[in-house]
This record gives sequence, structure tokens and C-alpha cells, in this order.
Amino acid sequence: MGWDTTLNGNLAEQLQEPTLLGAYEGAGITVLSKGVNFPAISTANPGPFTADTFPAGTTLLTSGSCNNSGTNLFPSSFQCNPSRIDGLSVTNSSQGGGGIYVHGWAHNLEISNNRIYNNQGTLAGGIAVGQGEHPDGYIQGDAAGIPDPGSCQTSNVTGTQLPYCFDLNVNIHHNAVTANANEVMSCSRPHLRARAVSPSARVRITTSSTTTGCAAT
Repeated sequence: MGWDTTLNGNLAEQLQEPTLLGAYEGAGITVLSKGVNFPAISTANPGPFTADTFPAGTTLLTSGSCNNSGTNLFPSSFQCNPSRIDGLSVTNSSQGGGGIYVHGWAHNLEISNNRIYNNQGTLAGGIAVGQGEHPDGYIQGDAAGIPDPGSCQTSNVTGTQLPYCFDLNVNIHHNAVTANANEVMSCSRPHLRARAVSPSARVRITTSSTTTGCAAT
């Protein structure tokens, strides 16, 4: 199942209809961030939303992208403004997003000291970081080259898949995640506190969080 919006029945279509988040809409808390900088629109580059790939020249935002002569050009970039979800109760979300849904590029996000209970989600009822729909892998040394925006890392080993760098250094700790459920994943691993759905999410989940039942997906 690829990331091709021209195909019917594709997961990309399901996630985009009837809203952009589709199956993940309606979370108790939804975290969105800006993670890339698109090149200027021109005849040769009509914009980022004409295909299922990023336009040539798209670059990842980094901490060095934040300030220009004292002005923050990307206030919605978490590289520039790290954020925290702390000390809240999140409950009774049932539209598919679960308790807390973290989309992409939520770098340095901290989720701590929360009670997340009695929520339902499509892939994760408690806390979900990233989502499972993603472009083809970035392969080091690929003869076709790595498409923009590329990875935030490189490797000296040819054939290594590089991370997408969607959610870096997300820290989840000291949460009570209980009595949540999901529609897709099973409850066979009740020890998990949250699920890093994106294959490249760099998430630290401490064992000091607690969970019961199917809350752990």
C-alpha cells in the first residue's frame, strides 16, 4: 500500500476524507506543527498540493531556521517553539483520534503528568505519535536519489533506510493512560503506554506511566 493519492481505496484517501485527518479526526488533543519549508510557487513549481510528493526544493526546518535578525519566521515550528502537554485530564473522545494525537514534526514535545482515560481511537485510543501513512523509504546511496525534503540524518552504509524525521525527541512520561480502546490494533500488548505509529518517530516513553486494560495501544 503506497502513498499514491491517484488510487481509489488508498489509505491516503481514507485519511483525507471527509476532513484532512479523516480517520484520526476528533482527538481530545490534536498536535500539528510546521516541519518543512516549501519553495516559492512558480510555473515550474505550481505548489505543494498538486501531487503526493513534496515539490523539489522543499527543505526540513531545523533549529537554525527559527531566527532571522531577531524575527521568528516559523512560529508554528516546534524546533523554534518546543511545547508541552502537562497536567490535564483527557476523556470521552470517540471520533477516531483517541486521547492525544500527535501528527508530524512535533519535535521536542513533552507529554507528562496527564490522565488520559475512556477514549477511543482508530489506531490508538490513548496517545498516538505519528501515523502509518508515509512516502517510500529514503535509502542511502539510492541511484534515483533521495527526494526532497530528505532525511535529517545520513549514513555511510549503502542501503540503509534513513529516518523521515517526523517526530524527534518526543518525551512521554508520568501519565495515567487507562480504559482507552482502539478499532484496529489488538489488546494483546497491554504493557504499552502509547504507540509510536510513525516508523521514524523518535519517542521516549518511560515506565513510570500507568495503564490498565486496552488503554495501552
